[in-house]
Amino acid sequence: MLAYFKPSDYCNVGCDHCYLPVEVRANKSRMTSETLRAATDTVRDMVKRQRAPGAMIIWQGGEPLALPQAYFKECCEYVREHMPDAQQSVQTSLVPYRASWAPSVHEFFNGCIGSSVDFSQRTLKGSADAYLDLWLTKVEAARADGAHVIPGTVPSKGELGRGRHITQWMYENSFPEWNIDRYNSFGVEDPMRPTNKEHSEFLTEVFDEVMSFARRGIFMRVNTVVAALLGILNNQPGDRWGGSCSRDFIVV
Repeated sequence: MLAYFKPSDYCNVGCDHCYLPVEVRANKSRMTSETLRAATDTVRDMVKRQRAPGAMIIWQGGEPLALPQAYFKECCEYVREHMPDAQQSVQTSLVPYRASWAPSVHEFFNGCIGSSVDFSQRTLKGSADAYLDLWLTKVEAARADGAHVIPGTVPSKGELGRGRHITQWMYENSFPEWNIDRYNSFGVEDPMRPTNKEHSEFLTEVFDEVMSFARRGIFMRVNTVVAALLGILNNQPGDRWGGSCSRDFIVV
């Protein structure tokens, strides 16, 4: 069972491809204890009824690290108390990360941080390079605290034709594992969203470059590459969009 818990919509980072409107991201209201209790009960019941081997609770947002640390810790402690066999992880921009978060990262997330990174949609004072420099600074801070950062990127029109470059960038910055998600638009036409063909071509560039590294004995784990290989070798549907969403995937 894969469950995304969103304790707040609030986010202090602006991304062009975010599915939440700016006014929603400005809302600092938080998930209540009643909602958290109901969500945990729901996931626990789904695990039992599906006879699933376990559950993964992913804390996302909004920006979870923009929450008060005491509140976030209480949420994680509640899940651990009522679903002691469940794994927990966090998905963050890393921008608000500081050393005081390290104890919770190790206590609840096994020292791992999932972090979104983008190569054109996010800027700092108009500069994508300045944003990337800041993000890498936060990565180094987390690594200094003993954390393992796994990047996730959402290719927009700005990343088209850069699949090989981005793969090389991940290698040069010591990311042996990273993920790619689809740029989605909800109810509106988004000029930055690649077409299915363009997105597929980007994935092909990444696949070819990952295979090129592998032939030299350098191995990366990229979710879309793994999905492609499993599709060919085992006839498995790619990633989580294989028709099982209503059974083993939930967002609260």
